[in-house]
Amino acid sequence: MIYSVIWLMLWTQRDKGGNIIAMTFLPLINRIFSFVIFILLLSFAGIFLLPVEAEDARPAMAQGADAPLDSNHSADAPSSAASSAPSPSAPPLQSTPPQAAQGDDGVNIPPAVLKDAIIKSLSIDGISQSSLYAPPEPKAKPDKTIKKIPAFQFNNIGSHDFVDEVMILNLFSMWCDKCERENALLNAFKLKYNVPIYGVNLFLKDTDEPLAFFGAHGNPFKKWGKDDFNLMVGALHITSVPVTMIITKDLSVHWLHRGELTADIIEGQMVPLLKELSKPRSIFALSHLPQSEPQTGLPYSDAPIDD
Repeated sequence: MIYSVIWLMLWTQRDKGGNIIAMTFLPLINRIFSFVIFILLLSFAGIFLLPVEAEDARPAMAQGADAPLDSNHSADAPSSAASSAPSPSAPPLQSTPPQAAQGDDGVNIPPAVLKDAIIKSLSIDGISQSSLYAPPEPKAKPDKTIKKIPAFQFNNIGSHDFVDEVMILNLFSMWCDKCERENALLNAFKLKYNVPIYGVNLFLKDTDEPLAFFGAHGNPFKKWGKDDFNLMVGALHITSVPVTMIITKDLSVHWLHRGELTADIIEGQMVPLLKELSKPRSIFALSHLPQSEPQTGLPYSDAPIDD
C-alpha cells in the first residue's frame, strides 16, 4: 500500500519538473518492492510447509516412545534390534578381563599364558620390548667430595714425596691472579707455622714464568711440580684454581677449600684443624713459638725449603 502511494506520487510528478526525481527513485523503489515480495513469499512457504513435515514426524516419534526399552526385541521390530546391536567395526569398551582365547586345537589359552607368548614374540634375543623402550635409570651424580688423593707421579713431584704427618697441598696456576695473591699469604704462613706446603701447578701455559711468579713474595712450597696433562683435574674434579687441602701421610683429605685463601680462613679454619691433627706436636715455627709452648719435639724445624 505504501509502495503504491509513493509510486503514484512520483509518477504524477514526472510531467511537472520531477522527471529527474522519478527516473532516480523509481528503479530503487522497484528493487525494494521486489525484495519485500520475495521475503513474504518465503515466510508464507515456511508457515504452510513446516507443520506438514512436523505432523508426518509425530506418528513415528509416538511409535518410538511407546516401544519398550528392552534388549530382547520381537521379530516384528528388526530396525530397533539392528540399531541397538553394536557395530562390528567398533567393539564396545569393556572393563572386565577378556575371556580366554582358543588355540588351533580348540583348547582355551589362559590370558596370562597368552600375554607371555605375545611378549616373547616381540622380544629380541630374549630381551623384552618393554625393557628396550623403558626409560634409562638416572645416573648418580659424581661425588665431588674428595676423601683421599690417589697416588700420582708428575713432573718433579709425586705422592711418595708426602712423607710428613700433616701437610698442606696447594693447586695453583702461574697465570692466575688469585694464586699470585694467595702466594703471599702462603709465604707468611710458612714463616709463622711449621707445616710443610706442597704445590702442584695445573693448567699450564707456555707463558708461565716461575721466577716471575715466585719473585715477588718467594716460594712457599717445600716441593712443587707440574701436572703436564692435568691428570689431577679429572681425578679431583678441579674446575678452577686455587684449591687448598690439608692432608695427612696416608693421603687422606681432612679439609678442602676451593677458591682464594684469606687470612680469616687460614686463622679461623686451617690453624685449629692443623693443631688438632698435629697433637702432641706444635705447628708453630721456632721463631713464632709462644713462651708457653715447649721447645722440644718441633717437627720440620730444620727441614730445608726447596726454592
